[in-house]
Amino acid sequence: MTLTDPLGGIGLLGALNRIIMTFLGVVGALALLVFVYAGVVYMTAGGHEESVTKARDTMKYAIIGLALIIFAYVLTSFYLTALTG
Repeated sequence: MTLTDPLGGIGLLGALNRIIMTFLGVVGALALLVFVYAGVVYMTAGGHEESVTKARDTMKYAIIGLALIIFAYVLTSFYLTALTG
């Protein structure tokens, strides 16, 4: 009886890389959906200053979030490539 490798030969760092990259992808998709939501709120504001301000702030925070996610993706990719390199 032989034991099979549950990671499929990718190793612990490879599995960690997949988990982190998948998580960052999901979070990035959610940030993009928030940005689209803010766009819809902006388009349907009808000139109400409060709604327009809310939509602009939401867009600003979504862009900041996407920038942080991209930075985390690049940083994680760099370090895991250096470790497995």
